[in-house]
Amino acid sequence: MFDTEKDNLRTLPYFIDNTSFQIKSMFCSHGQAILSSMALYNNIYNEVFIIDEPESGISLLNQIRLSVYFNKNAENNGNQFIFMSHSLPIISSVENIYSLDDKKWISSFVYLNTILNNSKIIVI
Repeated sequence: MFDTEKDNLRTLPYFIDNTSFQIKSMFCSHGQAILSSMALYNNIYNEVFIIDEPESGISLLNQIRLSVYFNKNAENNGNQFIFMSHSLPIISSVENIYSLDDKKWISSFVYLNTILNNSKIIVI
């Protein structure tokens, strides 16, 4: 499990195998460190990752890039990613989500339309 707060490379009190990578990460913002850590997944295959709020501290554009990266990694490396997220780009990048409010699996399209229809946001 990768906890974006606890396992952030900037805050580790010890050095990981790639010391230069960790030192570079120490000088990044929280969001930049999360994006930097994506390279760690490139050489991992057929694993399940549970990631809490991967969008923490990154811009909307980078949330979209993050979604594209994880989808490609899942396809190419056989990995499965489970996210807990409030990010609309991440939610919209998957086919189904588990709604904690409804306690069931629903289409991300249905979920997002429900949110937009129940809000004061108007999309023109």
